Amino acid sequence: MRAGGGLNTWIGHPFVTDTPPVRSLPPVRAQPMSHLDTSARLADPDALFAALVDAHRGLSPDASRRLDARLVLLLANHIGDAGVIAEAIAAARAAGEDP
Repeated sequence: MRAGGGLNTWIGHPFVTDTPPVRSLPPVRAQPMSHLDTSARLADPDALFAALVDAHRGLSPDASRRLDARLVLLLANHIGDAGVIAEAIAAARAAGEDP
């Protein structure tokens, strides 16, 4: 195993280079989203909030910020659409502004 650059290193997960790639299935690419969907889509938002709180429990402020950064990068990679991510950034900034 060796640590590579990019997202794998940033999130702290080295990738395995000596494992042959799976060739039986073609790579799956999600279709990019066309816009940010802010409708309620979580079956149990309270459970998700509790899981986020639990993930931060016992972390220093710096470690908590690093966890948040890794989570954001993982989710941004999952979304895979820079336009949607830009919309999400703008919406998050606007929601946090003082009236």
